[in-house]
Amino acid sequence: ITFLDRGRIIGRRRRPRAERRAMNGETPRPQRTWLHVLLFCLTFVTTTIAGAWQNGVELSSMLTDPAAIAGGLPFSVTLMAILLVHEAGHYLMCLRHGVSASLPYFVPAPPLFPLVGTFGAFIRIGQ
Repeated sequence: ITFLDRGRIIGRRRRPRAERRAMNGETPRPQRTWLHVLLFCLTFVTTTIAGAWQNGVELSSMLTDPAAIAGGLPFSVTLMAILLVHEAGHYLMCLRHGVSASLPYFVPAPPLFPLVGTFGAFIRIGQ
């Protein structure tokens, strides 16, 4: 759809991607929300363990006293919030501009020193 103002094009609004696909007879790719939630939870656990380790909690005490891992929560919550807000910004702008995008994928990493328990996060952006 094109909007005109005194003969000049002032804006063009494309149909949403899902609507265009439906018109072409294509079926939309199902979102695997469970995968995004699982990866988020695993990444939260690995960053919490990494944060506890950076606070001086030994791995052996983490296994015997799971409450010792709570020392890593400030690190984990902060890091996960930064990743989530950053990727949510990409996702929301894709929605705003009619570009297909996946929910954020969080990539857990082994919580070994000097790693922070994650390799980051990303979203898959369509055309």
